[in-house]
Amino acid sequence: MLLRIPHAHAGDVARQQMHAVGEAYALGREEEQLLGHGRGRRATSRLLLDALAQNMAQVTALTDIFEDENTALEVHVAALQWEFDVSNPKFTHRTTTLLHASLAALCTRHAATIATLEANVASLTQQLCPVRRGEDRLWVALDELGSVLVRETVGRRREVR
Repeated sequence: MLLRIPHAHAGDVARQQMHAVGEAYALGREEEQLLGHGRGRRATSRLLLDALAQNMAQVTALTDIFEDENTALEVHVAALQWEFDVSNPKFTHRTTTLLHASLAALCTRHAATIATLEANVASLTQQLCPVRRGEDRLWVALDELGSVLVRETVGRRREVR
Protein backbone atom coordinates (compact mmCIF):
# COMPACT_ATOMS: atom_id res chain seq x y z
CA MET A 1 0.00 0.00 0.00
CA LEU A 2 1.34 3.39 -0.96
CA LEU A 3 1.52 6.13 1.62
CA ARG A 4 0.71 9.51 0.26
CA ILE A 5 0.86 12.91 1.86
CA PRO A 6 -1.49 15.17 -0.07
CA HIS A 7 -0.43 18.73 -0.77
CA ALA A 8 -3.03 20.09 1.66
CA HIS A 9 -1.59 17.87 4.42
CA ALA A 10 1.95 19.11 3.78
CA GLY A 11 0.68 22.68 4.06
CA ASP A 12 -1.09 21.82 7.29
CA VAL A 13 2.15 20.40 8.72
CA ALA A 14 4.00 23.60 7.80
CA ARG A 15 1.25 25.76 9.34
CA GLN A 16 1.33 23.71 12.54
CA GLN A 17 5.09 24.09 12.75
CA MET A 18 4.86 27.85 12.19
CA HIS A 19 2.20 28.02 14.88
CA ALA A 20 4.45 26.04 17.24
CA VAL A 21 7.35 28.39 16.48
CA GLY A 22 5.12 31.39 17.14
CA GLU A 23 3.93 29.89 20.42
CA ALA A 24 7.50 29.16 21.49
CA TYR A 25 8.47 32.73 20.70
CA ALA A 26 5.45 34.06 22.62
CA LEU A 27 6.23 31.79 25.56
CA GLY A 28 9.83 32.97 25.50
CA ARG A 29 8.70 36.59 25.60
CA GLU A 30 6.23 35.92 28.43
CA GLU A 31 8.91 34.08 30.36
CA GLU A 32 11.31 36.93 29.73
CA GLN A 33 8.85 39.48 31.04
CA LEU A 34 7.89 37.42 34.06
CA LEU A 35 11.39 36.52 35.07
CA GLY A 36 13.02 39.71 33.91
CA HIS A 37 16.19 37.93 32.89
CA GLY A 38 16.42 39.71 29.55
CA ARG A 39 19.22 38.78 27.24
CA GLY A 40 20.07 35.25 28.38
CA ARG A 41 16.55 33.97 27.92
CA ARG A 42 16.10 35.95 24.75
CA ALA A 43 19.21 34.42 23.19
CA THR A 44 18.03 30.94 24.16
CA SER A 45 14.62 31.63 22.64
CA ARG A 46 16.21 32.91 19.46
CA LEU A 47 18.35 29.77 19.18
CA LEU A 48 15.28 27.59 19.70
CA LEU A 49 13.35 29.56 17.11
CA ASP A 50 16.20 29.27 14.60
CA ALA A 51 16.47 25.52 15.21
CA LEU A 52 12.73 25.12 14.76
CA ALA A 53 12.83 27.14 11.52
CA GLN A 54 15.64 24.92 10.18
CA ASN A 55 13.74 21.79 11.15
CA MET A 56 10.63 23.13 9.46
CA ALA A 57 12.61 23.80 6.24
CA GLN A 58 14.04 20.27 6.36
CA VAL A 59 10.59 18.77 6.91
CA THR A 60 9.20 20.79 3.99
CA ALA A 61 12.06 19.66 1.72
CA LEU A 62 11.62 16.03 2.79
CA THR A 63 7.87 16.28 2.23
CA ASP A 64 8.47 17.57 -1.32
CA ILE A 65 10.93 14.75 -2.02
CA PHE A 66 8.49 12.21 -0.59
CA GLU A 67 5.67 13.57 -2.77
CA ASP A 68 7.86 13.36 -5.89
CA GLU A 69 8.88 9.78 -5.10
CA ASN A 70 5.29 8.91 -4.26
CA THR A 71 4.12 10.28 -7.63
CA ALA A 72 6.81 8.28 -9.44
CA LEU A 73 5.75 5.14 -7.54
CA GLU A 74 2.10 5.73 -8.41
CA VAL A 75 2.97 6.04 -12.11
CA HIS A 76 5.04 2.85 -11.95
CA VAL A 77 2.30 0.95 -10.11
CA ALA A 78 -0.30 2.19 -12.62
CA ALA A 79 1.87 0.91 -15.48
CA LEU A 80 2.29 -2.46 -13.77
CA GLN A 81 -1.45 -2.65 -13.08
CA TRP A 82 -2.20 -1.92 -16.74
CA GLU A 83 0.21 -4.66 -17.85
CA PHE A 84 -1.36 -7.07 -15.38
CA ASP A 85 -4.88 -6.23 -16.54
CA VAL A 86 -3.91 -6.70 -20.19
CA SER A 87 -2.06 -9.98 -19.65
CA ASN A 88 -4.42 -11.46 -17.03
CA PRO A 89 -7.98 -10.48 -17.82
CA LYS A 90 -10.22 -11.09 -14.84
CA PHE A 91 -13.92 -11.49 -15.36
CA THR A 92 -16.07 -10.50 -12.46
CA HIS A 93 -19.55 -11.87 -12.00
CA ARG A 94 -20.96 -8.66 -13.47
CA THR A 95 -18.81 -8.79 -16.61
CA THR A 96 -19.59 -12.48 -17.08
CA THR A 97 -23.32 -11.74 -16.79
CA LEU A 98 -22.99 -8.89 -19.30
CA LEU A 99 -21.10 -11.18 -21.67
CA HIS A 100 -23.80 -13.84 -21.45
CA ALA A 101 -26.52 -11.25 -22.02
CA SER A 102 -24.65 -9.93 -25.08
CA LEU A 103 -24.20 -13.45 -26.44
CA ALA A 104 -27.89 -14.22 -25.92
CA ALA A 105 -28.83 -11.02 -27.77
CA LEU A 106 -26.48 -11.94 -30.61
CA CYS A 107 -27.96 -15.44 -30.82
CA THR A 108 -31.45 -13.99 -30.99
CA ARG A 109 -30.41 -11.54 -33.71
CA HIS A 110 -28.69 -14.34 -35.62
CA ALA A 111 -31.79 -16.56 -35.44
CA ALA A 112 -33.98 -13.67 -36.63
CA THR A 113 -31.60 -12.94 -39.51
CA ILE A 114 -31.55 -16.60 -40.56
CA ALA A 115 -35.36 -16.78 -40.42
CA THR A 116 -35.65 -13.61 -42.53
CA LEU A 117 -33.18 -14.91 -45.12
CA GLU A 118 -34.96 -18.29 -45.32
CA ALA A 119 -38.27 -16.50 -45.83
CA ASN A 120 -36.71 -14.40 -48.59
CA VAL A 121 -35.31 -17.53 -50.27
CA ALA A 122 -38.73 -19.25 -50.14
CA SER A 123 -40.45 -16.14 -51.54
CA LEU A 124 -37.93 -15.79 -54.37
CA THR A 125 -38.21 -19.53 -55.16
CA GLN A 126 -41.99 -19.17 -55.48
CA GLN A 127 -41.55 -16.16 -57.75
CA LEU A 128 -39.00 -18.08 -59.86
CA CYS A 129 -41.29 -21.05 -60.63
CA PRO A 130 -43.69 -19.15 -62.96
CA VAL A 131 -40.75 -17.44 -64.64
CA ARG A 132 -39.17 -20.83 -65.37
CA ARG A 133 -42.45 -22.14 -66.81
CA GLY A 134 -42.63 -19.09 -69.08
CA GLU A 135 -39.02 -19.60 -70.07
CA ASP A 136 -39.74 -23.23 -70.97
CA ARG A 137 -42.68 -22.14 -73.17
CA LEU A 138 -40.45 -19.59 -74.91
CA TRP A 139 -37.79 -22.24 -75.60
CA VAL A 140 -40.41 -24.56 -77.07
CA ALA A 141 -41.72 -21.74 -79.28
CA LEU A 142 -38.17 -20.85 -80.35
CA ASP A 143 -37.46 -24.48 -81.25
CA GLU A 144 -40.65 -24.65 -83.36
CA LEU A 145 -39.85 -21.38 -85.11
CA GLY A 146 -36.25 -22.42 -85.63
CA SER A 147 -37.24 -25.69 -87.24
CA VAL A 148 -39.76 -23.91 -89.50
CA LEU A 149 -37.09 -21.37 -90.47
CA VAL A 150 -34.58 -24.13 -91.21
CA ARG A 151 -37.12 -25.98 -93.39
CA GLU A 152 -37.91 -22.85 -95.32
CA THR A 153 -34.26 -21.96 -95.80
CA VAL A 154 -33.29 -25.47 -96.94
CA GLY A 155 -36.33 -25.75 -99.20
CA ARG A 156 -35.59 -22.50 -100.93
CA ARG A 157 -32.00 -23.45 -101.53
CA ARG A 158 -33.13 -26.55 -103.33
CA GLU A 159 -35.46 -24.55 -105.46
CA VAL A 160 -32.78 -22.04 -106.42
CA ARG A 161 -30.28 -24.67 -107.50
